[in-house]
Amino acid sequence: MKLAIGGICANLIAIMGIYINASETGSEQFAMYFTLFALAFWVLSLIGLILMSAGDHKLGGILIIIGAIFFVPLGLIAILGARAVMSGGQDLNERRRLASAASDPVR
Repeated sequence: MKLAIGGICANLIAIMGIYINASETGSEQFAMYFTLFALAFWVLSLIGLILMSAGDHKLGGILIIIGAIFFVPLGLIAILGARAVMSGGQDLNERRRLASAASDPVR
């Protein structure tokens, strides 16, 4: 989960850097529109992070991945973090199932 949070924070820092660079070197209007477009993807990732922390790992992970695709290669940090959390829940459920099967008496 820490990797996904770090990736989303890195994406926000990248948005701020792109906005500052684009507003200084180019059109202020282009910088504003591009930043709003990038923020839409970032908000999608943030919603996924909130869902993931609320317990819906699969949907939250998918939203983080979709939102972070815009920021590749920097977005790979969030993508890897989301995939780790998504697969971690499956491993935990599998271990619980195996533990409960081992504790059941043989019929």
